[in-house]
Amino acid sequence: MWLEMSSCIRRVRSNVLGISKGLGPPKKETWWWNEDVQRAIKTKREMYRKIPKCQNEDVYNQYREARKQAKKVVSQAKTNFMEDLYTRLCNRDDEIYIYI
Repeated sequence: MWLEMSSCIRRVRSNVLGISKGLGPPKKETWWWNEDVQRAIKTKREMYRKIPKCQNEDVYNQYREARKQAKKVVSQAKTNFMEDLYTRLCNRDDEIYIYI
């Protein structure tokens, strides 16, 4: 009896809700982040959390500035890391970096 009821519940559940493939959101690449990037992202997140509490235009403008600064820092750090990686790949001794 229990087996019948549980299979009926599962069947109805899958018909109504559907079946998930189990895939989550795509992973963001953070392995190249340095201290400056982490600090900028942390500041941006803190400012974002303050927006609903204050509902003040100054707080929102501070968040926008923190967001712009974070974008600049992330872009610069990623560019520097990739340039460094490509210069290391030009060396025959550093072939291990191909697999990064």
